[in-house]
Amino acid sequence: MILVDTSVIIDFINGKENAIEKIGYYKGQIAISSITTAEVGIGFELKKQNKNKNIWNRLLSSEFKTFPVTNEIAKTYSKLQAKSLKTSGQLSGFDGLIAATALVHNLSLLTFDSGFKRVPGLKFI
Repeated sequence: MILVDTSVIIDFINGKENAIEKIGYYKGQIAISSITTAEVGIGFELKKQNKNKNIWNRLLSSEFKTFPVTNEIAKTYSKLQAKSLKTSGQLSGFDGLIAATALVHNLSLLTFDSGFKRVPGLKFI
């Protein structure tokens, strides 16, 4: 199983070929964080796009395993964020929680966002 970041999901929903290929290749092995659900939902609320929202709802209900933010993920996030503030600069809150989810569940992350490279111990696809 792999954890897929919001950047890949948004590109997939918007029909970008690279994301479609990646999601297709890992079909049946994909997990997301509940944070990705929130980030994508914010986009739909702002744009009021209903066409692609149906695609997203179908994926949520049948294709992706969703990991909630647990206390263990929150504690891992707080350590990551404190360390990044001392060294390379703050991660976004959402990215930090997605990274913590991958670390806690020992999952490799599929992302198009280079900011995750600052997270020590994170494995990538």
